[in-house]
Amino acid sequence: MIRIPFTEDFNIKEYEKQISFISSAITGYKIENRTLLVNFDDSCEAGELEQRIRRSMQGFLEKKDTGNPEVLAENKRRQNYTSRERILNGTYIKSYGDGRIAFKDKAVWLFEYFDSVFRQFALELGAQEERYPVLLPVKAYADTGYLRNSPQYSMFCCDAMEDMEVMQHLGTVETRTGKDLINPANYALSPSACFSVYESYRGQTLPENCTITLCQNVFRNEGRFNWKDFGRLRDYHVREIVFIGSREYVTTLRKRIMDKTIEYMKQTGLTGTLESSADHFIIPQMQKFKMIQMQKKLKYEWKLSVSEMEEMAVASFNLHGFNFTRSFGISVNGTETITGCVGFGLERMVLAFLSQFGLESSRWPEEVRRSERNRKNDGR
Repeated sequence: MIRIPFTEDFNIKEYEKQISFISSAITGYKIENRTLLVNFDDSCEAGELEQRIRRSMQGFLEKKDTGNPEVLAENKRRQNYTSRERILNGTYIKSYGDGRIAFKDKAVWLFEYFDSVFRQFALELGAQEERYPVLLPVKAYADTGYLRNSPQYSMFCCDAMEDMEVMQHLGTVETRTGKDLINPANYALSPSACFSVYESYRGQTLPENCTITLCQNVFRNEGRFNWKDFGRLRDYHVREIVFIGSREYVTTLRKRIMDKTIEYMKQTGLTGTLESSADHFIIPQMQKFKMIQMQKKLKYEWKLSVSEMEEMAVASFNLHGFNFTRSFGISVNGTETITGCVGFGLERMVLAFLSQFGLESSRWPEEVRRSERNRKNDGR
């Protein structure tokens, strides 16, 4: 076992998200008395692994101070939370324990209800609705920059080799992962819903600013030790709203969506905050971008309470600058074109809502119960 002490000001809770990606030799860890205890197998030498862990911790420490977040809105109320155990072991939701989750009955209705709410946000801004394939070409994935910035999320799709002799061996679990049985990956499962939009509009000069909305499956490998976190999912749905146009257009519409979100939070009585934030980069040299995101207010998150001490990010509001318009050759005629996006995580919305208002619809806010009554009256 490797033992590495850390100081009181070291943010071990955030650092835990990185431990899965330091080495596949790590088989488990725990925190005791401000000491990180790491178990590992014999595929790695202890001294070498300890150095790697210490380097990653040092890189984490050397990041610039991001300062306190800017809180745009906060809504609080006294409430009795429903435990995650009751939610995940109830009649509406099934957790498989590995970042996958299934909904039925009222959870399905809440999923569809929240999607309709956020879809309406987009339509009121004149958004056009589009639908895209789940698979994203690897070249498009590389062009987004995510393979440099956040490679930990990557999930690739490989075809079986088109060889009858080879395909006969695919039925056995022991050989299914053999490199000699599959072709190199040409597609990935996208970790962000907006990537398909940029690939679709690649090389185009648009006549005017535009907003696109879609509901898309997204996929993220958050690390084998992180699936225990409530709401940490490898496969989930996002109601996405993408802005392409001038800086004024994109920033104005992002703010209007944030204003609609704040109004909805207060209208329903959801307990949460909307505040500036930064992405969770694990690459040491990317840590400086957290400070840039915070200082320039490039990212805001809507966080909802799921217990007295915990909250869950259910939506993000992002400005990308020229990152995607330059990589994909997208422009609006006569305009310095940037992009921005808003993503509402639908499974997380359901989990946070049930945490606050419980499994019995009689406790739900009037705004939600009214929609449920209308649905029943419509025979849906």
